[in-house]
Amino acid sequence: AEEEAAEAAAPRGGVRGVSAYVRKRPLLPSEAAKGDFDALSVEGGGGGGGRVVAHACLMKPDLVRMYLRHTAMSPSGGALGEGAAGEEVYRLAAHPLVEHALSGGQATLLTYGQTGSGKTYTIEQVFSLASPLLAARARHGARGSAAPLRVSAVEVLGRRCVDLLSGSPCQPLAAAEGGIELKGATLRQVWSGAQLEELLAAASAARATQATGANATSSRSHMVLSIDVPPHQGPPPPPGATEAVRFGGGGSPPAAGPAAGRLTLVDCAGSEWAADSAAHCRERQP
Repeated sequence: AEEEAAEAAAPRGGVRGVSAYVRKRPLLPSEAAKGDFDALSVEGGGGGGGRVVAHACLMKPDLVRMYLRHTAMSPSGGALGEGAAGEEVYRLAAHPLVEHALSGGQATLLTYGQTGSGKTYTIEQVFSLASPLLAARARHGARGSAAPLRVSAVEVLGRRCVDLLSGSPCQPLAAAEGGIELKGATLRQVWSGAQLEELLAAASAARATQATGANATSSRSHMVLSIDVPPHQGPPPPPGATEAVRFGGGGSPPAAGPAAGRLTLVDCAGSEWAADSAAHCRERQP
């Protein structure tokens, strides 16, 4: 199963907590061929809500008889079974965050789970469905004036931080207003959904990958993709500008006009299966 943590949409300036969603993927043909079996089910997950049930086969104290123990968990956001389409995942977990960012708020979607659970697959689905809405804002603006989105993509691998758009290292620094700045991260101006998807493809291709027991091209790093929806006033920075990208902290919105919004997508490196941990090496540590 794969877990997603999403910062719930809130009015501008409001503070909201974190909602957790679980998306269960189907058993892969290669797993079925090895004799693996499905020990997880999702009950009542249609349209949100639902719970995850783990079915554990255990031995009674006499070490002769076996029994199944069923343990249920209800994630705070909802649970989605293997039959859930990307559109349903987007509508439940991501669309409120996109709307919040477009209204001037800051929202984050983070995927976490073991290697091969479908984290990158889900992020790509969400990104594809969010791109048209974000691009429409770039074309029309909050007040009818065009203004580009600004996008950055960085890779975190151990203590290294690399700009996936330029290949250059960037440096995390503590910002004076609080939060973290990524000094040297490239900000690309984007005007269309197609440009957004091309940028994601380029960033994904530049990530560190390595074969594991669960995935032939497992991501070995964390990817942080940030999409700024800038306030539609004043001239934008020049294309390809390199400056500090700030995450978190204080700061005040502009005195007039709409505030800048930000949508951050975080695709975490996979947590290891036991079979992978046995053959772990320094180069594979995220």
